[in-house]
Amino acid sequence: MHFLYKFLIGLLLVTGTIACEKEEAKNQAPLCAITSPQNGDEFDQGRNVIIVVDASDRDGGVKEVRFFVDGFQIFVDREAPYRCVWETTQVDTGTYTISAKAFDIDMEQISDQIQITLTGEVVYTELQMIDVEGGPFTMGCTAEQTNCFDQELPAHDVSVSSFQLSKHEITNHQYAQFLNQIEASENGVINDVEYIHMNAETCQISYRNEEFIAKSGYENYPVVEVSWVGANAFCEHFGGRLPTEAEWEYAARGGNRARATEYAGSDTIYEVAWYSVNSNHSAQKVGTKYPNELGLQDMSGNVWEWCSDWYSETYYAESPEENPTGPEAGVDKVLRGGIWNGDAKYCRVAYRAETNPIITNAANGFRLRKDL
Repeated sequence: MHFLYKFLIGLLLVTGTIACEKEEAKNQAPLCAITSPQNGDEFDQGRNVIIVVDASDRDGGVKEVRFFVDGFQIFVDREAPYRCVWETTQVDTGTYTISAKAFDIDMEQISDQIQITLTGEVVYTELQMIDVEGGPFTMGCTAEQTNCFDQELPAHDVSVSSFQLSKHEITNHQYAQFLNQIEASENGVINDVEYIHMNAETCQISYRNEEFIAKSGYENYPVVEVSWVGANAFCEHFGGRLPTEAEWEYAARGGNRARATEYAGSDTIYEVAWYSVNSNHSAQKVGTKYPNELGLQDMSGNVWEWCSDWYSETYYAESPEENPTGPEAGVDKVLRGGIWNGDAKYCRVAYRAETNPIITNAANGFRLRKDL
């Protein structure tokens, strides 16, 4: 009797295991793969993008395939071949994530995704130079500057010679052209020095078909992830250099047309600057805010701008009056202008920042200075 009892229990366990295995087999997820387009494909804006999915199920059939663009469902197909036509006439240029989810009769699901880019006719921002007539000014923490820091003291009289400064921060398109002209390696390195951090997620330049190119939609954004060395090399390649700290501040204040404003061109920051309150967590296209008195744009906010000087917190106490160029040596280089994710106080024309010349990040850009 005891033996029979154990046998029956064992039989039930075996039967139950087989039943569970069969039940699990019934609930296996379907297969799903986007076969067209391919990951990384580009399409002209306005063109219909046909998305094709290969979906199958080994134990019951596919119930439906759902199609998504950047997480938003755009279509459901319940019959093979599974496909969707995405109309892009009213869609902005840029990179989009296409995903598909296949469901079986038990609503088990599996998904696949790719990225494609919509491109359009791009009007590139020109590298336009603004004449800056030289003259004297008071540099540092002047009367209209609030929330000053020690490195902005003492306010001191300076005179700079005439020069030219690019109207806008150097853009991704302009920097990509430079990298192509100097035949930089695909990782943005020349002579073992990193000009731009190509592998950074925030880098807006890519290397494709043996050519550097600005990522779609970011052609006219300020270049970021660029080192001081890379910025200086760009300026020298195009017959100029980075501005000195004094030249930068003189131009930001409006040169000989200055109206003594806290920011470059205004006392109202949102008129002239992209910063933490209005930037939507990223840098913005150059030239979309009001210019200052000289016609220069984005001197306050958007991205930090490299200057040629070595940085010293106490340099203002010993600065010469005529065309100061900063200390003869140092560890960090000067940055000016403020940033898209910084507070308003950092966007003031007097604020000084610094970092190592080989550092790259999503904060640092630059503009070109030439002799007049």
